[in-house]
Amino acid sequence: DWSSDVCSSDLRAQTVPPGRVQAVRIVQPLLWRVCGWVRVDANIAGYAGHRAEDGRQHNSVLLPVGSRAQALLVVGRALPGVDIDAVAMTRVPARAKWRSPLLWWTYRAGADEAIVSVRSGLLTKVHAVMRHEKIQSVRLSVGPWQRALRLATVHVDSTKGPVDVVLRHRDLGEGRRIVDAEVLRAERGRALRMPDRWMTTSTGP
Repeated sequence: DWSSDVCSSDLRAQTVPPGRVQAVRIVQPLLWRVCGWVRVDANIAGYAGHRAEDGRQHNSVLLPVGSRAQALLVVGRALPGVDIDAVAMTRVPARAKWRSPLLWWTYRAGADEAIVSVRSGLLTKVHAVMRHEKIQSVRLSVGPWQRALRLATVHVDSTKGPVDVVLRHRDLGEGRRIVDAEVLRAERGRALRMPDRWMTTSTGP
C-alpha cells in the first residue's frame, strides 16, 4: 500500500484495512506497455476528501508503478480470495460501434460470485473490479443514441474515488438483467460477509 505524488519523488506508506477497499482498478497507460508497468488505484471508504494526521491528503494509489504480477499481489491483499483474471468477460453487441466507434470493441464485462469486473481502453487500458457486498447502488442509464440502438449502460456505484465500475453499451435487455442480478448479489454478499482480516487467509477463530 505505497502511495506517491505523480510529480514528486516523495514516497509515503499508508495503512489501508482491507474492509475499507471498495473497488480496485489496474491502469496501464500506452507508454507503460513497453516496460510492462501498471498502476493500482482504489476507492477507499472514509478517505475521500479527508486528510491524514500530518495534514496531507489521503492517497488512493495502492501501487504507483509495478509489474502486472506485482499488481495482482496488491489486489489480492486488498480483495482477499479474489482472482480478477478468472472472471469470464463478454463484449458488447456489434451495433455499439455506432455509439462508440473507437472503443466499443474494448468494452468487456463479467461477474462471478465474488466480484463484478469491467475492462476498457484503447490508449490507456483499465481493468476495474468491485466486490458485490461493497455495492452502494446499481443504476441503468439509456441515452437517446443508446435507445435507438437498444443499448444501455449499467453503473455500479461505491464510495467516491478514482475507480468507476461502468458496464457501457450493453444490450438493453441484458442491462436490465445485470441490474437485477447485481442487486441480488449485493444483498447476498452483505448477508454472507465475514469480518475483514488484514493479510490473512485463515477463516478460523
